[in-house]
Amino acid sequence: MICGRMTAEGFIPSPSIRTQMRIMKLAEMFPTEENLLEILQEAFSQESYDEDCLRDLLNLLVDSMQCDPTFIDKVAETFCQSRDPGYIFSPQTTRLLVRIHSQASSAAGAQRWLNPKAEGTSSGTVPPDVQSYTTLLRDLGAQDPEASAAYHWVLQRMQEDGLAPDLPFFNALLASEISRGHYDKAFAIYQLLMKHRTRSVTPDAYTYASLFRAQHRISQPHSVHTRRHRRPQGAPSPRQLYQEMLDCHDSRTRGRLSQSSPVVDTTVLNKALRVFMRRHDYAAVYVVLRTFWMCKLSPTLATYRVVVGGLLARIQNELRRLSEAHDPSVHWRGVSWDWDRVLPGRP
Repeated sequence: MICGRMTAEGFIPSPSIRTQMRIMKLAEMFPTEENLLEILQEAFSQESYDEDCLRDLLNLLVDSMQCDPTFIDKVAETFCQSRDPGYIFSPQTTRLLVRIHSQASSAAGAQRWLNPKAEGTSSGTVPPDVQSYTTLLRDLGAQDPEASAAYHWVLQRMQEDGLAPDLPFFNALLASEISRGHYDKAFAIYQLLMKHRTRSVTPDAYTYASLFRAQHRISQPHSVHTRRHRRPQGAPSPRQLYQEMLDCHDSRTRGRLSQSSPVVDTTVLNKALRVFMRRHDYAAVYVVLRTFWMCKLSPTLATYRVVVGGLLARIQNELRRLSEAHDPSVHWRGVSWDWDRVLPGRP
């Protein structure tokens, strides 16, 4: 309707819009793959149909029409065949193809697009950049935390391509190791980051949020489900980790701690707060709450939930022992602070 009015008023829809509208209309008649590919081949033959249009089309096919990665590959191959021999995809298109496969838990398909020399591929890709590998790691970590073979393949390929990992890549790798419960490897990656940090490149809030997530799991009371989460040898304590985070923030802001930086945000402070509340380390909780005020960050609903929920859990636990105590007031010393004075915004 809108496109019809647009045409009636003398405006010509772009090749991308025309193709998407035609595909959506054709989808109502349940066409075969061959029919769709014939229509797309006709659209691809237009010189103005570039990779921006192709990426719009691929997003439509995946998000709206739920096409599987195998058909997406056929569409990409058809596009390449409509171009000059030796045509190669840009890094942006490569990353999209990698993401489509990795989100479908198709590690082999993602690897195929990352490898420009893959057999049976008539199309090519520019030698992948670090972002393409980061995309694969992040999506595989979310879809399949146990895809260890793919992780090793990524690291090997990057080494072969001579690519130096950047901070987003290290963050993706670190998060994937935490998702798999390999906390020793996660903290080893962090130590490597700290060793090679500079004033302008340091672990950021995402790094520390991931590490405090690991600290939270390690801090859980041991049970049948959590006994395997032991503190790795050489891993920093939660207090040490928090101090190192503040040191990085100090480095990025050149000592002006009230300024914003990529290192400290509300999310990572809430993650740290949750760890310290679970450990009943109320002195550290006080420091975190003062950090909100120092960095001019406002507490969120999650902040209050962490503090109130932690205190209620502690009170419930202490109530079980209250009847056994000769002096019940002893049990309330750790939770009898004037919290109004501790909360951010108060001197």
